[in-house]
Amino acid sequence: MLCMLSTRLPYMLCLLPGTVVYEGVLDGRPVAVKRLLRQFYDLARKEIQVLIVSDEHPNIVRCFAMEDDREFVYLALERCRMSLSDYMATPAGRAALRDAGGQPSAACIQIMADMAQGLAALHARGVVHRDVKPHNVLLTESGRAKLSDMGLSKQLVAEQSSFESHGAGEVLAGACQMGTSSDTHTCCGNLYTPAI
Repeated sequence: MLCMLSTRLPYMLCLLPGTVVYEGVLDGRPVAVKRLLRQFYDLARKEIQVLIVSDEHPNIVRCFAMEDDREFVYLALERCRMSLSDYMATPAGRAALRDAGGQPSAACIQIMADMAQGLAALHARGVVHRDVKPHNVLLTESGRAKLSDMGLSKQLVAEQSSFESHGAGEVLAGACQMGTSSDTHTCCGNLYTPAI
């Protein structure tokens, strides 16, 4: 990967132990370079496989390249402005997510719609994200929300509509048959809190 690194990005600083995200340039395009310890190779491979099957969806972060060396795995990802978590932590972000009456603003509803469209695209491909939270939703310069960090995602096998687990953010057995998933519930909860 002929990628020039510059500084750490303010969002996504500490994901897994030893994981750092830098600003970079790949083929003349600005990218976020996610550097993981080599021990997380399988997690990085899983993330890139999910990003490949959902490539070019407007609400899922794009992956441009993956390389590794003896110590690290590098993912060159679409660079965004900031995470939803960082946005919600600013006074301007909190204000932008509520209208004058304290209800969710049009911007908040658009972010939620973007998240839902990204989740729907993953679900249509049989992928459950399993880690939807404000830190894993990135905002572009234009304000579009994009799902990121697919390392905990699960690919359902053919004819499977759910899997059983007791972890947070996973689809529980039977949830898909009822027409919902915890991805969807988490999506709603991520934006309900700042709008309160």
